Amino acid sequence: MHRPLLLPTLAGAALVGCLIGACGSSPQVSDPGTTSTPGDSGDSGNWGDSGGGSSGADPNGGKGNDLAVDPNTGNGGSNMPIAGLTELKLEVAVDQTTLLATGKPVDVAAHAKYEDDSLPENVIWSVDDTRLGSISPDGVFESNGVTAGTVTISAQAGSEVATAYIVISVKMSANPGNLSADEQAKLVQGGSGGPKGVGPDAFRFLYPYDNTVFPRGLLAPSLQFAGAVAAATYLKITTSNFSYSAFAAAPTPTRVTIPEDVWKGMTESAGGSDPVKVQVSELVNGVVTGPIEEQWSIAQGSLKGVIYYNTYRSLLAGSDGAVMRIRPGSSAEVLQKGCTVCHNVSSHGNVMVAGVDWDENNPIDSEALNLLADGTTKPLRIVPEGRLFALGALTPDGKRVLSMGAPSSGPLPRGFNGPFASQLVDTKTGTTISAPSFTDKVTYAVTPNFSPDGEHLAFNNRDVSAGHTLSVMDYDDSTTPPTFSNLRNVFTSPSKVVAWPSFLPDGKAVVFHEGDAFDTSLFQGGALYADVRLVSTDASAPKPLNTLNGYDASGASYLPYGDAEEGHLDYEPSV
Repeated sequence: MHRPLLLPTLAGAALVGCLIGACGSSPQVSDPGTTSTPGDSGDSGNWGDSGGGSSGADPNGGKGNDLAVDPNTGNGGSNMPIAGLTELKLEVAVDQTTLLATGKPVDVAAHAKYEDDSLPENVIWSVDDTRLGSISPDGVFESNGVTAGTVTISAQAGSEVATAYIVISVKMSANPGNLSADEQAKLVQGGSGGPKGVGPDAFRFLYPYDNTVFPRGLLAPSLQFAGAVAAATYLKITTSNFSYSAFAAAPTPTRVTIPEDVWKGMTESAGGSDPVKVQVSELVNGVVTGPIEEQWSIAQGSLKGVIYYNTYRSLLAGSDGAVMRIRPGSSAEVLQKGCTVCHNVSSHGNVMVAGVDWDENNPIDSEALNLLADGTTKPLRIVPEGRLFALGALTPDGKRVLSMGAPSSGPLPRGFNGPFASQLVDTKTGTTISAPSFTDKVTYAVTPNFSPDGEHLAFNNRDVSAGHTLSVMDYDDSTTPPTFSNLRNVFTSPSKVVAWPSFLPDGKAVVFHEGDAFDTSLFQGGALYADVRLVSTDASAPKPLNTLNGYDASGASYLPYGDAEEGHLDYEPSV
């Protein structure tokens, strides 16, 4: 980008022209075929007075400013290129093009000038990625000290823009456990021997799992481990241009904490194809085991919305039941305390429905709540039939709910008994909406769910089997009454219950659980087993989702305690 400049030779030529004009002489143009004479009419220009020869206002016959006279025609003004005009390039330089941050902000000055070393006025400074840092009005860039990457610094002077780059690396270390130099040296060196060659203890990750994909914007996970009670740990995390290491005293059971600023810096530093390598060693009775290693990936976006879940014994709820929620970047909190369970939330996040209190067979009441933007709730409707809303399917806007049906016999989610037919209900009034296109074809839709776009409905179809069939229908909310159509069975299991469907964001496929029952465990204790599957809404290409269920490409379990202890414990998915 350039700034215009008139060279001194041009200024000299202009001065000569002015002197000749002042003497009243006709300017002679050094072109053999053209002569300019006083009195000829001319175009007005930005740099000269308008006029013609008859006015006498311009001794050059109103040809415009002499600095821009065409030697062929004698015409001048803003429409003419200026002979001898050159342009100066705007340049930006930084004091350092590479920067090593160690956890604290670091400043680097940027400077703007033209190529002749003159300085521009009123420079506007900016950076392309504020995750890496910010820049002051006087051009001093400040990295946040924890995020690696390449930042582009721009200077704008008028319409001209120039840029420079700084490559930022991060290397942080900490010793919050105040470990001695000898202990640190042992942990860095690592262990030897044992079944895996890294020490004698059965030290292994319990959480997170290997190859976990984390979105940005969450709180840091607490790393949890199996093995003997450790006295100290050594953590090392590396990814593109980023490293963090820490020595810490180990709590019981063994856990490792990642500081929140380090976690944020790491997740903002890692690109979508950059693996995050996590290594941990432990010190037990003076003997080191480790490093054991995992690899994570960072999704290039933050989790949107709110996660809602049910609990029965959370300390946050006084060891009572509750509907809980986690907002990205925050800890879990109680939304609705007490026996308010079997909930569902609209995809717009504005309405929740649930059952309230239970007798020996069914929920007693149904409640619909408005979920307000400030995080509070407002009762929308309570009706004295618990099966009307509990585990119902909400339309995306929360205005309608399709109740879960319950036949008089056969498998059902615990706490529900029939017969009770599915029906479309207004959440504000609690009244049933006529929908013959649905009720003429389906009586018992169990664990139903609408797609995020509101165009499809999926459910366990108890009309056609004892819980083994997953069905999908199309839905049109714009008609009166609403229209359900195109009923089709998209998955049938020979012997398992297929339930809890949840649509992918584009509405083209459904994840669901295929297992022993609708529930995760027996009422009096003991496990029930299930795996998560995926099928498209046109019934094509069902997928087993082996990795999600705990198996690697070879079919072997990658879970910490193996298939016998942890296999097939995958239930009730939610997208």
